[in-house]
Amino acid sequence: MSQKSRRVHDLWLAYAALAMVVALFALTHYVNLYDDYDISPRLDAAGVALRRAMNVVSFPLGQIFGFALDDALERSFACDGVATHPCAVFIHWWTHLAAIVAQILLLYWGIRRLTSARRRD
Repeated sequence: MSQKSRRVHDLWLAYAALAMVVALFALTHYVNLYDDYDISPRLDAAGVALRRAMNVVSFPLGQIFGFALDDALERSFACDGVATHPCAVFIHWWTHLAAIVAQILLLYWGIRRLTSARRRD
């Protein structure tokens, strides 16, 4: 593997690890504040922070997945149409996590194709 290919692979690995750590950290923070009895202002604020974090980490596929799936899933699980409702926050997290995984796999596939094409040349 060439030096440039190795550097690209290392960047991909860093992105993959950082994206998963941020996603799991955001969910852990939200779950730690979760209250079964009422949606407190702290939980509401944590829900907003979780949604923003997942939007940033899952860019650009997260917005596409979210636009296509979030509303339909929120309606099917009766999330009351409130974006900071725990049900809506968890749906948002899962759709954006799916986008993160898809991005990681697509980047890996693209890197492999580029490096294999260069080896043939």
